[in-house]
Amino acid sequence: MTNIRFVKFINILTPLLLLIIVSFPLFLNVNKTVIRCFDESRQAVSALEMSINGLSIINTFENKPDLWNTKPPLLIIIQAIFIKLLGVNELSIRLPIIIACIFLCMIMFYSISKINTFVAVFSIIIFITRNGVFSEHSFTTGDFDGLLTLFTTSYLITFFIATEHPDKIRYNILFFLFFILAIFTKSSQSLIFIPGIIVYSIIRKYNIFSKKNLLFASIT
Repeated sequence: MTNIRFVKFINILTPLLLLIIVSFPLFLNVNKTVIRCFDESRQAVSALEMSINGLSIINTFENKPDLWNTKPPLLIIIQAIFIKLLGVNELSIRLPIIIACIFLCMIMFYSISKINTFVAVFSIIIFITRNGVFSEHSFTTGDFDGLLTLFTTSYLITFFIATEHPDKIRYNILFFLFFILAIFTKSSQSLIFIPGIIVYSIIRKYNIFSKKNLLFASIT
């Protein structure tokens, strides 16, 4: 009984400690660098205008429809909400991306820990200490790429699990949900993995275009 309780305690403690480890470097310097000139500053202006003028599906710049940054408005909407909550500062612009990184690490941990918990923890530590995580257009600036990485990685993971467990409907739903969120983040860039998904579906003889999956896509 003691061993069982100890194992349960470790299973609860591990993700909590990992959450702290992941969050610390992300929040450490969030306000110590100014908003980057491109492209973070343009997102910041659009988010500020949206926070003043009201949430919209149309991004604006200088209070006119933004015809230069024609990406979907999901990130801008989230940033505008944080500006309303936290004020006009670097944290409001970058917090959505930091949260995206934390969620990505938790999803990766959950997926890998099904095979080996130690490997899952080690993988997350390697990931969070990579230079690419803290570079521009990644998880420390208010750009689209961090949010896109969260959703593309999530739909790849849930698609793989769906092919392994075709009887579990929730993974099909999650796959289409993350896929649509990826499209709403950076439009066509989110389609980069679709050829690989189609090839893998053929290899695994998984009918991604079945009536059931198309129904899930429509509902999502």
